[in-house]
Amino acid sequence: LNINAPESYTRQEWSVLNRTMKVFSDKRLTLGFTVYRPDFSLDFAADLIRKYSLNTCIRIGLAVPVVGGGNAFLKPADYPRVSERLARFAGSRRARGLTFSFDCGFILCAFTDGQLGRLFRLGMPPVSRCTPCIDVGPDLSVWRCFSCSLIVNRRLADFKDLQSAAGFYEKKFMLFRKAGVLARCLVCGQRTANRCCGGCLGHTLKTFKVEDKIRYLR
Repeated sequence: LNINAPESYTRQEWSVLNRTMKVFSDKRLTLGFTVYRPDFSLDFAADLIRKYSLNTCIRIGLAVPVVGGGNAFLKPADYPRVSERLARFAGSRRARGLTFSFDCGFILCAFTDGQLGRLFRLGMPPVSRCTPCIDVGPDLSVWRCFSCSLIVNRRLADFKDLQSAAGFYEKKFMLFRKAGVLARCLVCGQRTANRCCGGCLGHTLKTFKVEDKIRYLR
């Protein structure tokens, strides 16, 4: 269940979310939090997990750009501030017994060695990946991931299975995946050794300014 801070919702919406968490209590539900601004807090999530006895692992994602869209997203320049808050929360009394599950788009250089060490020691090492996360729409259209949901859409019947769909999108974006969200990604040892994905493909495509060439990417 992806959830934001309580102030993001109306009273009715918050009531519905709490009812959902109560129904799926006893560790049957995992909370997800998508960081959409650098000055965030996870205290409310810790409180909800304990209140409803939810899964003690929180999925942490980053708000990313939709290529060709106009959504709000987090800039890579803000990632170090996000990393600092995550590492600080992970070692706090409020987070005792809780862990993180890192979603796609993180870059390792956003963490200091000290932050990486703390997270490793606490059993929640940051993971840097940007692989196809195939989505299927109600009309049976298929796209690579949330960031690429407006480009290179195909039909479900075009693929025999999930692996062939993922392989298609891996090949389609291979050239861009060799780059990264920062200029230094091209010469980064972590990137060339495939220990770091170089960040979200959506950010990379925006860096290359291909949004005016969406037709080419179809």
